[in-house]
Amino acid sequence: MLTARQKLAALESELQLTARTYEEAKSVVVSCENKIREIQGGIKAIKDLISQQEEPIATAQIAEKKSIAK
Repeated sequence: MLTARQKLAALESELQLTARTYEEAKSVVVSCENKIREIQGGIKAIKDLISQQEEPIATAQIAEKKSIAK
């Protein structure tokens, strides 16, 4: 059977381990938040690029349709 001192030592050890795990988890959250922002920036940049590439095509198609209609 464990003594009161042994139980206390076990609880203190568990507390330290849990506190370390918590600090590591906070670090992971910050890293994930940064990665999310990077990915969102990349998505926005690619969407902007796609819209710039599609825009001239759409304008050319409209001009072509207008010339056919004449």
